[in-house]
Amino acid sequence: MKMHTIMSRVLFARAGKPIAPVGPLAIHAYSHDSVTLSWRAPEGVDAWSITGYRVEKREVSRGTWEVVGNVDAADTSFTVRGLRAGTDYYFRVIAENGAGASQPLTLDRSFVPRTPYGEQLNTSLRTVCKPSPEIRSVAAGMISGIKIPWGA
Repeated sequence: MKMHTIMSRVLFARAGKPIAPVGPLAIHAYSHDSVTLSWRAPEGVDAWSITGYRVEKREVSRGTWEVVGNVDAADTSFTVRGLRAGTDYYFRVIAENGAGASQPLTLDRSFVPRTPYGEQLNTSLRTVCKPSPEIRSVAAGMISGIKIPWGA
């Protein structure tokens, strides 16, 4: 009896560094001290290897990036908190896997945290209204309660 040996090769693909998240990096909500960013996950062969995303910020006036959070691969949004109103920031997102980090997806412009309706509210209403309104609560330049007397 004659035996034949069959040899086969099985090639295993080893994931390299992931490709960058898909843009644009978008702002979905913001306040005087936070911003919510979103992006899309890469598609295709590379997508399965991503283990998470790293979110970073940088003040325009500074040269160094700071990690502000990490999210799972299934998440494609993140809220950055603790921003300073009136400070100009850049943001970026980096995909990560066991082999390293992707190139960053960067917000296409800088962002300045502010109230969603424009400039921070002026708390000097007492000087322009007669009789004076009673401002009940002011936090970080935002009025959260006010009582205005009305009379004939």
